[in-house]
Amino acid sequence: SEALPPHLSLADYNPTTFDCNPQAALFFVIKSYSEDHVFQSFKYNTWGSTDVGNRKLDAAYRRSDSKMPVYLFFSVNASGQFCGMAQMTSP
Repeated sequence: SEALPPHLSLADYNPTTFDCNPQAALFFVIKSYSEDHVFQSFKYNTWGSTDVGNRKLDAAYRRSDSKMPVYLFFSVNASGQFCGMAQMTSP
């Protein structure tokens, strides 16, 4: 298996606890044109979207005001499945 880049830690992934019933949360499905884009987002610990998509995610994060989580579900176009999930931690 490939080693994680130095800026990442296994502690950042797959937490042992997860609130499956938050009182309030925002959810977004992020579609990518290729699986490689999703892998790059994990490798570089960042996600880039279209300008419109970035503005929507930024506005949602700011609207949440750290009072509710913003979850991103990742999928590759035409794959018919989700390939990952993340919680936004910054705009």
